[in-house]
Amino acid sequence: MSEHGKAGWAGALAGVEQAIGDCLAALDHYEGAFADVLAEAEPPVRLHRPALEPDGDWADRTTATRRQVHDLEQLLDEQEQAWATWQESYTTWRRSLEQLPR
Repeated sequence: MSEHGKAGWAGALAGVEQAIGDCLAALDHYEGAFADVLAEAEPPVRLHRPALEPDGDWADRTTATRRQVHDLEQLLDEQEQAWATWQESYTTWRRSLEQLPR
């Protein structure tokens, strides 16, 4: 194997390793950020609110839910980016193997 092929292979493999590490870090971050939400033992949220009855608790829950959804979307975006990086590194590595002299 030529030195160029070895360097390309090693670089691609290092990129794959970094991308996998980034994905695992994002998953750890997700678990940490939402551990309290996932562990809550609250009764089910009411799906119907009687009309004409002001309910501050309902507004508080809606606001909290919107915040959690925003945080979750942000984490999912980070994970998507990490997986895209991994896929790109993997594709580069695979192509480098296909171009090796036989």
